[in-house]
Amino acid sequence: MPRRPLDIFRRCGFLALPVLILGSAACSREDRMNVVLVTLDTTRADFLGAYGRSGNPTPNFDAVAVEGTRFDLAISTAAVTPVSHASILTGLDNGKHGLRVLSAKSGFRLRPDVPTLATVLHEHGYRTGAVHSAFPVSSTFGFQNGFDVFESVEGELRGEGMHRTWDVAKFQRRSDETTRIALDFVKAAKEPFFLWIHYWDPHDGVQVPPKELL
Repeated sequence: MPRRPLDIFRRCGFLALPVLILGSAACSREDRMNVVLVTLDTTRADFLGAYGRSGNPTPNFDAVAVEGTRFDLAISTAAVTPVSHASILTGLDNGKHGLRVLSAKSGFRLRPDVPTLATVLHEHGYRTGAVHSAFPVSSTFGFQNGFDVFESVEGELRGEGMHRTWDVAKFQRRSDETTRIALDFVKAAKEPFFLWIHYWDPHDGVQVPPKELL
């Protein structure tokens, strides 16, 4: 049988969701673990099977949760996508990594001098890649540092001051397309690698998957 996409991500690495899941420990001591970070925008925990949702809606994520460590309580540093992702990548509170709001002089870009998971692993010989589904984790907010491949949804903010925004309907793509690009990176990457995949579909109904994927 062909391997499911998540099976490829599982080998010798870990998967991080809105909660952190630690995976396989089957790699030899000589090997370095691959690292896969998956972030799901605007996803409620109770919509995942691992957190009690009935009907088997998320079998792949649930399988990883069974094999790894599932946390019952994960508190975001912010309700704003760029800000919270900056904390995930740096381990720092919002005031220390330089990204605090969507757009303002007080700071809406991740400072280039702040180490991230990508910059640290890149310095240690990892092939680093990011495949994103929406603008709020693009280079506009400084997330490109440390990545050999940064396949994001690029655009620009429009407007002035605190009223700056972006074209939400235009600057996003469906998760199946994001997954396809991510799998291409995995198949081509020389190990060890770090891959950050960001999904946006739960955020709104602009990009709806075809019926066969529902």
